[in-house]
Amino acid sequence: MIVKIANPHNQSFTGALSSYNKELFHSRAIGWLVNNNSIFQKKLLANILGLTSKDPIVEVRAFTEIAQIDILIMYKLIESDQYKFIHIENKIKASESIIKDNKITRKAKKTMLSQTEYYYLRLTDEDFRVKLTDAIVSAYGQDDLKVNQSDLGLEHWNFVVLKPTNHLDIADMSSRNIWNLKDYQNPWKRMSYEELVLGNWTSDDKNCPASVQEYIDLLKLEFIPTVPNKFDAHNLSLVNVELAVQNKLNTADVSILEEMFMKLAYELGQLEPVLIPAIQKEPLRVESKFLTDTGNNGGFLVEVCYIISEFPFPQKSSSSVKEARIGFQYEHNSAASKMKFFFAAQDYDNVKDLDQIYNSSLQSFLDANKDQLVSNFSRTINELKLSESKFNGCRTKSFCNRSVVMNTIGYSSYNGLKDIFQNAMGNLNIDLTNLQPQIWEALKDKMNSFKLINEI
Repeated sequence: MIVKIANPHNQSFTGALSSYNKELFHSRAIGWLVNNNSIFQKKLLANILGLTSKDPIVEVRAFTEIAQIDILIMYKLIESDQYKFIHIENKIKASESIIKDNKITRKAKKTMLSQTEYYYLRLTDEDFRVKLTDAIVSAYGQDDLKVNQSDLGLEHWNFVVLKPTNHLDIADMSSRNIWNLKDYQNPWKRMSYEELVLGNWTSDDKNCPASVQEYIDLLKLEFIPTVPNKFDAHNLSLVNVELAVQNKLNTADVSILEEMFMKLAYELGQLEPVLIPAIQKEPLRVESKFLTDTGNNGGFLVEVCYIISEFPFPQKSSSSVKEARIGFQYEHNSAASKMKFFFAAQDYDNVKDLDQIYNSSLQSFLDANKDQLVSNFSRTINELKLSESKFNGCRTKSFCNRSVVMNTIGYSSYNGLKDIFQNAMGNLNIDLTNLQPQIWEALKDKMNSFKLINEI
């Protein structure tokens, strides 16, 4: 069972410092250990590279926060003049950011890349290699370090995603970074703090400063889970997630919840597409995602939805993406926990500047109104206990929803939450299948009228 942490006001001085920016704090601490503790340095490199601690590695240097690399380690094998590099991406939080529409995405012929895809592919770009070379030389000085951009080819790199935990063994999720590049094998190795840092620390170093020992003690407190290293469905419960968003769990236990949410999103994404003739000829595909840091209140968000390929969003929108999504979100943060039935643009950030006509049209489509005895989505609404909730439109963007407080539904395990999502998608499938073509066409007509009004 996951254990609640002690009062955060009793934390150490080092713990208090680390809470300001955890990723930056730990990146710099690890970089310092690599540069200043030879035993730790050798064991860490041997662990990452699959060498023994006796293999001759020389000219080791660690940099932090250089060219968007959290921790960069350079080294040479003694029999070679070639520098080699390790990129350690320090991810205290589970979510990768998405990179859209820049030189690297265009070169890869992709509309977007995951953070780890982007960091890998940018090494194929000569301009970036020059930039990174200049940054390294600037950090150490031209006289102290001889490195050229030609040294930075992909064949000279290893890549590590450093996570608080490496708890779940899910083979079909690879290393659980986002990797969709079919022309490149995923090079990222996932490691936990317990594996990479604590596992390579030698506690009997008599020259260890007291501050370093305090840091190691902090890692033991924060990055060793309070539960066994195996999947336990009961760890993912409404109670434990509430403890996490209120900062009452250690970092490792929060990471275990994040891994379980990632597993859930992955499994929900395997749901079968559905054919809804009233909406489009091709089946509506299923998409899912998991996010952390969902706003000013932090927290977790899991989404699963059906994708509608064509929807008449306003032409003045800056987006060329015409896809819409209809489905469910579970958002749990420090302010609230809600299950939402929603309709939104796929390109949520760029479909905006909407007004009351858009909202009222969607409200009549998603809700029961005075002219209807039942809603188009009665089954979905009733089974999720949404009948008492109010429709929530958005004047500036496309996200519209009805929601219910998660306590009303409740779940006490991974399987319980999975059932909630699967049942909701099943009910939505039935409601969409029963949707009359004229209802969908009427909604599209209203949206087209909305577009014409805005164009006048």
